[in-house]
Amino acid sequence: MDRVKPVKIHVFGPSGSGTTTLGESLNARLGLKHLDTDNFYWKKTEVPFSEKNSREIRIQKLREEMEGVESWVLTGSMSSWGDDFVPMFTHLVYLWIPWKIRKQRLLKREHERYGEETLAPGGRMHSIHEVFIDWASKYDTAGPEQRSRIAHEAWIQTLPPELPVIRVEEDLTPEEVVESVIGRI
Repeated sequence: MDRVKPVKIHVFGPSGSGTTTLGESLNARLGLKHLDTDNFYWKKTEVPFSEKNSREIRIQKLREEMEGVESWVLTGSMSSWGDDFVPMFTHLVYLWIPWKIRKQRLLKREHERYGEETLAPGGRMHSIHEVFIDWASKYDTAGPEQRSRIAHEAWIQTLPPELPVIRVEEDLTPEEVVESVIGRI
């Protein structure tokens, strides 16, 4: 796909919806630099995803990574801290699939990342894993106090009306999602 002008795409949605997979695929297919908000939101700690960077640090680190990059795809949620970046976006992609499917994906990912023993009762990350799965399960029903469908929809309403929001809200294969998004960029 030939691009005449730079694309700067933000892909967001609930955990387990495929945002990172889509970012990696767009990187491979279109050569877009893939940035993930988790790498800026969270400090690098022995127990992953346990300590947050300050808003200022997140923004500074993300700006540094974007500096001089013509086209990129940024995956993950930043609606609670990343409004400074909205003017840069050329496209938004909102992914959503039902919780039953997201849960299966999250459990598989967590077990692949950390191992069965680490996540099992008494394991080093058992309680963190349980809290994370509980938090993720509330995306469709929670209010604006956490990353939720309500919070994301409210954020979308604050965006410039000319900013395209591509919605993929069905269970598709990763290849089908990529094709759908590329066809609408």
